[in-house]
Amino acid sequence: MILCRICETVILPVSCRTGILPVSCRTGILPVKCGTGILPVSCRTGILPVSCRTGILPVNCGTGILPVNCETGILPVKCGTGILPVSCGTGILPVNCGTGILPVRLRRIIACLPVFVNFGLN
Repeated sequence: MILCRICETVILPVSCRTGILPVSCRTGILPVKCGTGILPVSCRTGILPVSCRTGILPVNCGTGILPVNCETGILPVKCGTGILPVSCGTGILPVNCGTGILPVRLRRIIACLPVFVNFGLN
C-alpha cells in the first residue's frame, strides 16, 4: 500500500567511503524496520528518499516504520547543521530504540524530485 505520496522528495547521496549521509530537510519521512531500530540505506545506489517540510517524521507503531513516540506517532527532526551517520558496511542507519531519537540536521537541499513513495506496508 502507498503510505504517502510525496510530491517533492529530497534524494540524499550516501558516501560509502565515509559512511556519512548529508541530510537536507523541509520535513522527513523515513522507512525504518520495526523492532530493529535500523534504517535501510542502499550503498549500492547511494541514495535515500527523504521528504522534508515540517521537521518531523510521521511513524506508525503498527507498521514497518519504527515508532519513535508511540503516543504522538512522530519523530522530532532537528534541522540546522550536520549529518546522519550511515554504516556503509551494513547499509543501515542506527536509531536509538530506547529514546526513539534520530538526529537530523540541515545542511543544504540537494535535489527535489516528484515521486510516489511505497514503504511496502500491508
